[in-house]
Amino acid sequence: MKKKFLENQTGYSGKVQSLWGVPVMLIENAFSLKPAELEIIKNLEFDNCDDENNLVKTSIKKQLFNETIELADVRDQINHYACKFIDEIICVDNEFEMVQSWVTKTRPGEEHPPHTHQGAIFSVVYYVDSEESEFRFVFQQNFLTKGFNFEYNIKNHNIFNSQDVVYKPRTGDILIAPGYVLHKAKNLGTRDKYVIGANYFIRGDVGNYENITIVKNI
Repeated sequence: MKKKFLENQTGYSGKVQSLWGVPVMLIENAFSLKPAELEIIKNLEFDNCDDENNLVKTSIKKQLFNETIELADVRDQINHYACKFIDEIICVDNEFEMVQSWVTKTRPGEEHPPHTHQGAIFSVVYYVDSEESEFRFVFQQNFLTKGFNFEYNIKNHNIFNSQDVVYKPRTGDILIAPGYVLHKAKNLGTRDKYVIGANYFIRGDVGNYENITIVKNI
């Protein structure tokens, strides 16, 4: 019976949908920095991340755009693409605001360990100077691993059976994704890599008063 069932499925051509997908937006060559802006970013003070095993350095300024008015145009460009993500991808009519911004510096060969952006509904990464890099999303559970974490022999990787999805952004690119998605990054180039990170959160009241679901976000 099992063999007959499999034979009956051969050549089956049905419509397959990915339900409740994770939105990731890549904008290639979104905008370029002015020489003065690039100089400001590279001359920022940097410190090691909290994790002693993480060699990646982050700017001491964790509210970069609030503390550096000379980068106002850069902030506006990043906000522009964040708005496109809100309006065209997630399609909600709520207001969002940038709640934190910083610069990450990664030396050649160094890797930013797997992490999420806690407290962010979505995050934007702008590649200030990235000769060659790898941004890897790590899905902790997919169709094959949810419930039963076996080792499968994958014939062709796709969105249903893959646990890693790799992007290779370059200077000027923007990557936008939900803050909860686990990810890591590695500098594959021969010079220091600089990226700007920005976290976004919802602004104002959320929910419905009549349904007793309202949350006041001041």
